[in-house]
Order: sequence, then structure tokens, then C-alpha cells
Amino acid sequence: MSTYYLSKPRSTSLLYLLSIFVRTLGIIAAMSFTRVTGSGTRDDPKIMWLCSVTRDINRTEGCENVSRQGCSITGTTYLWMRHVDHDTTRTRSRSGRRMVRTDPHLTVYMSRAAGYYEYEGHLFIVYDRRQRGKVPKRLAERRDQRLHLGSNPELWNYGTRRRARFPNMLA
Repeated sequence: MSTYYLSKPRSTSLLYLLSIFVRTLGIIAAMSFTRVTGSGTRDDPKIMWLCSVTRDINRTEGCENVSRQGCSITGTTYLWMRHVDHDTTRTRSRSGRRMVRTDPHLTVYMSRAAGYYEYEGHLFIVYDRRQRGKVPKRLAERRDQRLHLGSNPELWNYGTRRRARFPNMLA
């Protein structure tokens, strides 16, 4: 039995880029989601939970409603929930990566097509004070933010550190 080794193609070759795309599609297709809602249209974006769904159904639905608002602003139709609402993030510094406090947000991947991630980042949120517990109400505006004073949603082109901009962002 013979073993064949392919030399690693240069990163600029079309075959190499195609192989990365196909591998990514396979990874996304093999993922198991804990919850899926929506149909993948602009009016009803598809939301797939990569993380555990919260026990509180109001909190879960609040996260999904805020996600739909984020999709509306960005023009995306698919959203992968990486982490439910939380108030910490990792930053890079000379000494390495560290956790810091920030405003409450959802961590997501977003795209206009089902087969790949186009953007990754945060949707900053405001909690509904009338609800018991932490129930996301809407996307945060500049006046709602205390620690994060940037744009909302805060997204990067997937796999890069290049910020994504949209015409109707909330800050």
C-alpha cells in the first residue's frame, strides 16, 4: 500500500482556498446545535445556538429578539450564538491575553448565507428592568453603554481583526 503526501499549496492558490472553504463547510454542517429558530430570510433570520440554551425561556427569547435586531442592522440572515449574554471579554496586551469587564453583550457569528461565517463579534444589549432576572430587551445605544464606547454591533470580518462597518449602526 502506497502513501501519498501532497505538498502544502501556497496560500494564494485557488485549490488551497477551495479546500479551506470545503473544510469549513464540513465543520459547520457537522455542528450540533442546541436550538434553531427562524427560516433564514431577512424578515426571519435563522438563529443557531452553538452554546447551551438558558433555562429561562424569557432570557432565551430575549437573546433571540436582540439577535434579530442585529441581523436587521447588518443585513445578515444567519446568526450563530456563540455565548449568551455576559459582561467580560478577552483583550490582548504585551503580557498576553486577559479577561476584562465590559458592557453586557452576546457573542455571535453572522452571515448572509448558511455555509460560512462572514462576521464575528458582539451585540451589546440592554436588559428589561421590568422582567425578573436578566432578560435582554434591545440593542444598546451609545447612551446605554458604560464601558464599551464603540459601535454596536461590534463586528469583524471573520478570521481577521478588520472592523466591519454598516450604514445604520447604533453608534
